[in-house]
Amino acid sequence: MKKFGAILGILGILGLSFSSCSFAPKYKKPSIALPSKKSFTLSKGNFKVSWGWWKRFKNPQLNHLIELALKNNDDLKIATAKLEEVMALAGLKKAQLFPLIGYKAQVSRTKIPEDLENSIEGFGAMLRIPIDVENPKTSYNILTSISYELDFWGKLRNARKSALARVLAVKAMRDTIKISLVSGVVELYYNLVAINKELKTALSLETSLKDIYELKKKQSKLGLVNKIEVYQAKARYEEVKKVVEELKRLREELKSALAYLVGETPKELFEKDIKVSGDLPNDLELPSMLPSQVLLKRPDIVMAEQELRAANFDIGVAKAEYFPSITLTGYAGSLSSEFKNLMKSSTIFWSVGAGITGPIFTFGRIKAQVKFAEAKQKEALLNYIKTVKKAFKEVYTALKNIEYAKKQLKIEEERLNTLKKAWEVAKGQYENGLIDEDKVLALKSLYLQAKLDVIKTKTQLVKYYIYLYKALGGGIY
Repeated sequence: MKKFGAILGILGILGLSFSSCSFAPKYKKPSIALPSKKSFTLSKGNFKVSWGWWKRFKNPQLNHLIELALKNNDDLKIATAKLEEVMALAGLKKAQLFPLIGYKAQVSRTKIPEDLENSIEGFGAMLRIPIDVENPKTSYNILTSISYELDFWGKLRNARKSALARVLAVKAMRDTIKISLVSGVVELYYNLVAINKELKTALSLETSLKDIYELKKKQSKLGLVNKIEVYQAKARYEEVKKVVEELKRLREELKSALAYLVGETPKELFEKDIKVSGDLPNDLELPSMLPSQVLLKRPDIVMAEQELRAANFDIGVAKAEYFPSITLTGYAGSLSSEFKNLMKSSTIFWSVGAGITGPIFTFGRIKAQVKFAEAKQKEALLNYIKTVKKAFKEVYTALKNIEYAKKQLKIEEERLNTLKKAWEVAKGQYENGLIDEDKVLALKSLYLQAKLDVIKTKTQLVKYYIYLYKALGGGIY
């Protein structure tokens, strides 16, 4: 047994000493021309994206919904299971670098026919050799085996590195899903906040237009206005009624979408009433500068790069198939007809061997596998470059949209204030008998319509901020 262990040890060390060869191309991170700092400089401020960025909105209900989503969302659970799957596969690839050691213990009892027993004893008598046949016969057997593939060409090591890279890629994929999930919950929640505000304003506008319509009907009966003005007032009133009903429908749709996103069961989804509170967030601080290296840490970019690394190692695995596989095998055990003698030195046997297997004629199989691996590596490279371009485009677009929406909101808020002042002046003049009621109602309607426009633009600005946080990687890094 000592000889057996020593021989295998020597062969193992020999195998390790030659296991430095690898056919995988040397990995080099792709060099991509990135924009200058000026391209992402918009304003002054200390802007930082950190995980938990939504807490800056200071809304307890929103925080609770996100906690539920991170705990219950089905897509996130599937991504976590996928991560566990590739981690187990990486563990398997690592285990293949080490010897496979096994054992076998066996007890058997054999009986041969008496005629055969007599024939064997008679044959021994002819040769004048006493043969005593034990019948039936009991045998005890203990066997230890070892098998070890020498990784001369780096096939196993490249397979393990590829598996490890894919673990990091899947982890980044899960982080991407997590960012999308959080962003989706925040966006749906503030859409609901906005819908509630829009619905309240639209109901006030509906009442105002109804008053105008009723007034026009009275004026028409007195001959003060013609029928066309009555019909126009009625059409405006009916149009707002239609808007109110659409807002109610959209509110239920948003509630259903939000419930699904946070992982509610079908019963909870249709029976639980999701409540929202608070106002739309105030203007948030913009980044003064976004270093390029921050964006390169986005999970989708990390995922694309790790997929590129994995594809790089896969080429080495494919090329190694051209060369033979060398496997060391060994057996050691003990065989005895009596259990008490099983561990005596006279019953011990061992065997050490080496085997080699390799291709002769593959008719292009290995060549095709190598070409396939190289094509996958090229695809991964192009995908990485595309992902980086997409990241910078998304951030740049989000920043420009925020810049535009803030200017638009400022204009609409000034218009809203102007109409509010005009309406208040008109109300005072009407109370003093200086103007007719229809002018007051008309200004009120314009004011409420402007209020709706402000809510919509402010909601869109919040969405652009959410898109920016998402584009920056959501602080996951």
